[in-house]
Amino acid sequence: MSFKHWIRLGVAVVAVLWVAPASSMILEWSLDDMAVDSEAVVRGRVLDLQSHWLNGPTSIIVTDVTFAIDEVWKGSAALSKTATLELRVNGGQVGEMGMKQEHAPVFAPGEEAVLFLWTTEEGRLGIFNDEQGKYTVFGEQVTSFAQRIHDLASFRSTIQRAIEAGKR
Repeated sequence: MSFKHWIRLGVAVVAVLWVAPASSMILEWSLDDMAVDSEAVVRGRVLDLQSHWLNGPTSIIVTDVTFAIDEVWKGSAALSKTATLELRVNGGQVGEMGMKQEHAPVFAPGEEAVLFLWTTEEGRLGIFNDEQGKYTVFGEQVTSFAQRIHDLASFRSTIQRAIEAGKR
């Protein structure tokens, strides 16, 4: 190989190494923007998880999440304290086959969480901004997808202030 070919190969390798990590990066939204731009914010717990193939065993695995609402922090009257939500997230386990979609939220049975919601293209409620729209509750603390820990009371106050400030 000539010197020019080695240079081109080197440039190509650097370009691939530079772009590959960037493709998995996600722009993190502020809590204020999440609160204002989502349609609803609820606190509750996971009642059930059911993973299945979306359109047969050659498609993708999705998980249907049954989520009980304990508190509505933002949203319509249709989201009542006694309501349950049926959410769908990409990924899950069917038999020995598992699938994970990057940045999709992951749920566990009995898990308590605060969810930021929006209406999907299919007309059902979904998690706003993928994994950024799910905060796991542990006692009096909440944890974001990026493992940032917040005090639950100040977390809720921040969301309420943002919602009030964001109303037009």
